[in-house]
Amino acid sequence: MERFPVEDVQACVDDGELQKKGCHGGIEDREVLDRWLAPIRQRALEAGAPEKAVWVYFSSPRWTWENECGREGWLLVDPDDLSRQFHFECTVMS
Repeated sequence: MERFPVEDVQACVDDGELQKKGCHGGIEDREVLDRWLAPIRQRALEAGAPEKAVWVYFSSPRWTWENECGREGWLLVDPDDLSRQFHFECTVMS
């Protein structure tokens, strides 16, 4: 799995507009989104992720998009230690 710099993850966590966008991530029905992500999270828990792991919507910094190496999608992280990243479900790539 790709690992993203903690400062980039923190910037995404702090970006309320991005997190609102991520609530849909291209999927309009939240229940559909939850059903899609739940089994992925469960597998991560079985592999050792802590129960407190949460999904955040991640978008790599602007320079990555300008250099055609941007990534966006759902990142499962430990909310107390953003360096602990367990799964990235990429939804957009440049």
